[in-house]
Amino acid sequence: MTVPRSRPPEAASAGGSRDPAVIGPVSDPSGITVVDMITILLRYRVMIVVIGLSLALVKGIQVISLPRYYSTDAEFMPEGSHGQSQISGLAQQFGINISSDGGDAPQFYVDLIDSRSILGEVARKDYVMKTDTGVFHGSLVQLFGASKLQQRYQVPVVIGQLKHLIDVNVSPTTGVMTLTVRALTADLAVQIANSVLVEVNTFNLTRRQRQAGAERVFVEKRQAEAQIELRDAESNLESFLIQNHDFNRSPTLQMDYTRLNSAVAMRQTLYTSLTSAYEQAKIEEVRDLPVITILAPPELPLVPESKRGTRKVMLALILGLGLGAIIAFIRAGLAASTRGHPNDAAEFEMLKRASLTDLTHPWRPLGRVFASRRRRETEPKS
Repeated sequence: MTVPRSRPPEAASAGGSRDPAVIGPVSDPSGITVVDMITILLRYRVMIVVIGLSLALVKGIQVISLPRYYSTDAEFMPEGSHGQSQISGLAQQFGINISSDGGDAPQFYVDLIDSRSILGEVARKDYVMKTDTGVFHGSLVQLFGASKLQQRYQVPVVIGQLKHLIDVNVSPTTGVMTLTVRALTADLAVQIANSVLVEVNTFNLTRRQRQAGAERVFVEKRQAEAQIELRDAESNLESFLIQNHDFNRSPTLQMDYTRLNSAVAMRQTLYTSLTSAYEQAKIEEVRDLPVITILAPPELPLVPESKRGTRKVMLALILGLGLGAIIAFIRAGLAASTRGHPNDAAEFEMLKRASLTDLTHPWRPLGRVFASRRRRETEPKS
């Protein structure tokens, strides 16, 4: 029998390198290929599907339990100011530039509607709404169940809920503002929208009337001072004319006459302007014309708005499947680590059981801490 001769390792290696049958790609044992990932997903497919369907079911139940809201829109545009303030107009006549405020800017009304001064009045108003048990008549504090709270918390709670039900958008090109109100019933949504528009108009109208009243007081005081100054200037001119009947023969007297006459004319112009501003401020103080123009009043919605339940359920399903896939990869990684390091796996299992025991019996960790402290206190000191 012929015994085959063994080749040295170098020869075997060299010979193996010349053999095309043994040449192939060397796999990286630490890498994860696409096939490995698909294998993990298929191995834990039941868990992944169960987690995804569970989240979708929870979201579906949540969507079904949500109440249906009715939405109505109203379009309005702030009225431009009836002109610059009387003080600004008067100052510009004498070359003084006073910038006017931007209170009528659209953004002002967006912040105004979202303010507590407007929403608080809307919450306190009475509303009529048809319910399954009859007709409800009362404020939003009662309707939203805030009447059970302490009185100082009732209106702030309702304001917080109204901020989620009311939205205001401004057209950047036309400045038209769209007020959107959502409510449990169609008639309540229309009533709340009308209340918001009324309160905005009332607030801004009151603000303008107060501003006009303050201007009237200021102009009235300045008018009285200007009248005294005009009388003094006229008295000075009168005295000059009495003392100098023939002032045209003296250049110096002519200059004095021109100066005194100019002072009278200037104070006469100032007094006339102040008188006109005073009368205009009195008109503005009692003016009760609307300061917003309703382009499209709120209409009664016929059908409730969509809950977008299908979209929410699908998003929950996708999120659940993704969460299940992450858990599957974590479990696969732990399983691979357990096979490669049995001692670490045993320690992990022991720590996991101990943690679960501490969670179900939280008094045990505290007992161990106190026992450890007692032992340290009783140990003899060296």
